[in-house]
Amino acid sequence: MQTIEEYKAYTRQLENEVGKWHRAYDALMVERNQMAATLAENKKIIETMAAELDELRKHEVEWDLSKARIRELETENKQLKGE
Repeated sequence: MQTIEEYKAYTRQLENEVGKWHRAYDALMVERNQMAATLAENKKIIETMAAELDELRKHEVEWDLSKARIRELETENKQLKGE
């Protein structure tokens, strides 16, 4: 049978262990929240970069079409000059 002092010591030991796990959980939650915030920031950055890339692709297509049109006009110009 336990004495009151043994019971109190055992209770303190359990409280300390539970406290340790609570502190560990709290630290994990802080880390998780920081990671979630970083993830949200990165998502915004990636979305911005994707939009910019899409815009660049549109300009690249326009550029390619313009180069093709220039070649057509140069060919037509040569034909008109009789070359």
